[in-house]
Amino acid sequence: MIKTPLIFIPLLLCFSFVFLGETTLPAKAQNAVMGYTYPYDDGELEGQLGETPVVMELFSSQACMFCPMADQFIADLKKRTNLIVLACHVDYFDVREGAISTPECSQQQRDYARMIRGATLYTPQIVVNGAADYVGYEFDYLMDEVIEASKGAALQKLAVTAVDEASANGQKRYDLDLLPFADVSGLDIWLYMVEKDHNITIAEGANKGKKLPYVSIVRQKEKIGRWDGRAQKVGFSVAARAEFDSFVVLLKNDRGVILGANQIKL
Repeated sequence: MIKTPLIFIPLLLCFSFVFLGETTLPAKAQNAVMGYTYPYDDGELEGQLGETPVVMELFSSQACMFCPMADQFIADLKKRTNLIVLACHVDYFDVREGAISTPECSQQQRDYARMIRGATLYTPQIVVNGAADYVGYEFDYLMDEVIEASKGAALQKLAVTAVDEASANGQKRYDLDLLPFADVSGLDIWLYMVEKDHNITIAEGANKGKKLPYVSIVRQKEKIGRWDGRAQKVGFSVAARAEFDSFVVLLKNDRGVILGANQIKL
């Protein structure tokens, strides 16, 4: 059974303290919010997940006192499951020293806030399959949706194969084989480059001095094609550089909903 965290601060309170840049919560409440324990027994979650890929995008900030719980949770999910977890760190609210945020992540979050009914901008926010958003530390509510999505048929695992080894300039070629499914067409093909994992000691702000895991950081993203729904082979190149752990290929419709995905280790 999922172990619910001891305390949940109302979201409005989260917004207020995050954007003030400091907190006046009682010490006991702060400890409860910051305390983290993986909310499942060993093997419990894995036994509930189906075979359909699920993409979880975390929008986080090193300056946000509520974000470490979500950052550590997706680190555990990456280690324990086959879920595709991506971390996008926003720059509109962040530390000044040692920041890992990008303007592209902030723009991606704004796009989701515009396209997902009822969504707003906050951290930590997790978007599941580009279709629905959840508070990043409300694990029970979030994972009910993930488990259900993993047993559905809305998202296809994409067929990605390596064509050749990395060239002299560090580029490696891949093919994406697209077969018609679910009567969809007019989808954008996206390539996300994912950085290797880090343990980072936060230099300032509400999380100052804490050494935290940061995994699956999205470093680059680009649209590499448009699919018309017919059987098609799409060739593309990735930069097989030392700082990259893997890449993710996504099929997205014009509302940002993800309908196909695969993650490939480099």
